[in-house]
Amino acid sequence: ISGCIAAATVAGVLLPLLAAAYEERLPDDSLSDDSTGAVDRLRQRLAKDSATTGTKYGVVMVTGPKEMSYSSLTIPLWQAYCKKHDMGLIVQKEPLNTDLSFMWAKPRALMEILPAVKWRYTLLVDASTVPKDFNRTWEYMIKLYMRHKRYSNDEPDKRYVFCPWDCDEEYTNPYEDGACNGPILSGCILWSKKPKTTRLMKSWYAKRLESDLPDGDDGVLKGFEKMKEHNYEEVFYRDVADDVGRANSKFIPSFGWSEEYKWNIHDRIHAFIKKNNKLAVIANKASKENDEL
Repeated sequence: ISGCIAAATVAGVLLPLLAAAYEERLPDDSLSDDSTGAVDRLRQRLAKDSATTGTKYGVVMVTGPKEMSYSSLTIPLWQAYCKKHDMGLIVQKEPLNTDLSFMWAKPRALMEILPAVKWRYTLLVDASTVPKDFNRTWEYMIKLYMRHKRYSNDEPDKRYVFCPWDCDEEYTNPYEDGACNGPILSGCILWSKKPKTTRLMKSWYAKRLESDLPDGDDGVLKGFEKMKEHNYEEVFYRDVADDVGRANSKFIPSFGWSEEYKWNIHDRIHAFIKKNNKLAVIANKASKENDEL
């Protein structure tokens, strides 16, 4: 018995050390390319707004000037959704690094937000998304998707980040060539309260320093994929298009190019809201409230 106890003690000491030894080493990153004023303003907002940061769950949207025409339609819907379900909502509109593609503000903002909030989990959404089902909270996605057990010895509790998998509408095996092509960086769930999650965001953001990354928004996506390569078990993808990520998704539809509207995402979202009576009522109410402010 004493031998078993000793072995268990050794394992209890060595396993965390081995895990730390294999943990991805982050580069020295002084963040000297920060837009310091913008970062300071984000920190001040986080410090002051306990009503937002103190809830159980929260939603983060990072949206820049290119999305302004349609974010004006979707932000009020997300505000109403979060208010209904007592969730925090943080919308980051200001670039946090003026030398890079605006979407690098996603990991940079999350580096500041995650340690500052009390949220258990965070949902990351884009301005091109709509919370279609107002009566349902997104909490169900944690167990159903983020903690999905693929096989008997799978360890879903080791996952810190989940993102929808960008897959073709029809395929037989997601691992076939061309069937699925990396993450959709909207509809992602982050285990907010774990310091490891913030570390993963730092790893993602540090990829901006690598010379082989493509320019623009593609570099942000590629940086995320490179982060996952070093954190395979901690970052999980799954095709959840029935619920999230496509224009016909049942829970959080997302809108991009279409044959009818081309790249006029504003009109496409406006038409979608107009056809949905419940969303139309909420959008009209939010618009009137904003006019009165």
